[in-house]
Amino acid sequence: MKRLLVYVLAVVLIIPSTISTAHSAVTAGTKCSKAGTKQVYKGKVFTCIKLGSKLYWNNGVLQSSVKPSVQPSPPTKVQLEEFTFYVQHSLVKGGGNDELLKVTIDSSNKILSSKLVLKASSQSFYDSLNGTVLFKAGSSGNFYLLDSNGNQTPLSVKEESGIPTDSRKLWIEPRFYGSTSELLFWDFDSDMYRVSNISLTPLWEKAIDGKTLKSKFAQLGLDADREWLDDFVVIDRNNFILATSNNSTKMVNLWRINYKGVNDFTLSQLTQFKFQDWSSLLEMAISPDKTKVAYKYSASELTPNFRVVILDLTSGVRKEIATSRFYEGFIGSLIFVDNNNLLAIPALTWNSDPNGGRVICRLDLRLEQKCIDIPGVAGLDVQGVKG
Repeated sequence: MKRLLVYVLAVVLIIPSTISTAHSAVTAGTKCSKAGTKQVYKGKVFTCIKLGSKLYWNNGVLQSSVKPSVQPSPPTKVQLEEFTFYVQHSLVKGGGNDELLKVTIDSSNKILSSKLVLKASSQSFYDSLNGTVLFKAGSSGNFYLLDSNGNQTPLSVKEESGIPTDSRKLWIEPRFYGSTSELLFWDFDSDMYRVSNISLTPLWEKAIDGKTLKSKFAQLGLDADREWLDDFVVIDRNNFILATSNNSTKMVNLWRINYKGVNDFTLSQLTQFKFQDWSSLLEMAISPDKTKVAYKYSASELTPNFRVVILDLTSGVRKEIATSRFYEGFIGSLIFVDNNNLLAIPALTWNSDPNGGRVICRLDLRLEQKCIDIPGVAGLDVQGVKG
């Protein structure tokens, strides 16, 4: 009998326990030494908890009601990416009588919604911010804002009327300057203008003088009079990326401009490369998070002659997109619809749309695959809706 008793006691002693029995009294509210520690006293399980910076015993619960906690596994969610963009759709092959559609697709290129927003000829997109798109419509070059609900706001700025201070025509396409109430323009003389109060009486300010910009080009050994402005994108209120090219040397330069104030700026070269066809100007697009710039340029007279490159603004690394991922030949509009996806109009050929239009495809920069057509969506111009 004694042997049996000793055996039973031994078994009891080796059974592990996560709750230890207190050898002294435990009183709720008194100090304890380690958060999460549990003690049993008078049929209750007390837990050491942290309140502020101090540790205390809680009020305890009856030992019989203590149950092991089981944390349920969080449900697995499959997040389907969605992309929203505006597309200029032509009713007639060759352009004219254009429609503006707002389209949303998922990551399989399935159309989730397509809405006719307006009908107007000679549409052109320039930028988007906070769901608002800047575009031009009509033969007179009127600028408009279009919000996410389809509401249009005509601006008191026109392409053809020029810049009031020097009567120069607007040269490089405008961009939002930190908000939808301010724009940046460049003119033919390489002057950059900041325009505020754009929906009422515009206030024009010359932010960068073209003569100063050209003098900086000359200091770097360039032929300043032949360094043409091609395109630019805005990183933030103090940083821009400017593309220039020289038709004699057939070289493109990408510059980073650090803007400090009126005509106070620094210029640093990001990259330089050769181009082929002067008739096709370089075009850039910047990702919504402002970390990547995509640009396309003509690199050869052979087919395919266009190249698309992604420039990482953080590391400075350039990555050329394999031409097999696009159609042969011409690449038109290029725009980000999120930080990893580009929309492109990659061919001059008309698709099977009876109303006419050009193929639009989506390229996922994370995948090594071809630019995939978006069935049922064709157009002459496209603009991603960025936040």
